[in-house]
Amino acid sequence: ELLGQLSSLERHAGRVRDPATRNEARTLDLDLLLLGDHGEVVLVLPELVVPHPRFHERAFALRPVLDLDPTLNHPALGVSLGALLAELPAEEQAVRPVGWL
Repeated sequence: ELLGQLSSLERHAGRVRDPATRNEARTLDLDLLLLGDHGEVVLVLPELVVPHPRFHERAFALRPVLDLDPTLNHPALGVSLGALLAELPAEEQAVRPVGWL
C-alpha cells in the first residue's frame, strides 16, 4: 500500500516510468529506504526490497537518515549507517543538504 502511494505521488508530479530511461533524471523519485520504528524490517518482494538495495552505497541517502538517527544500523548488513558512510569515498561523504525550496 505504501509503495502504491509513493508511486501515485510520483505520477502526480509528472513522473513517467520507462524501463529504457531507468537511470536518467526524474521529475520525482521516492524510494523506501528503511521500514519499521528503528529501520529493522527486512522485506523482499518481487516489487519491493527493503532496505533499498543500494541504500548503503549512497551518501545522499545515508547522510539524511543519520541526521535523523545516528544510532541506526543497516538491518540486512548489521553494520551502523555511520560505518557504511565512512566506507564511501571522501568526496561522497561530504554531501550536505541544500535547504528547503
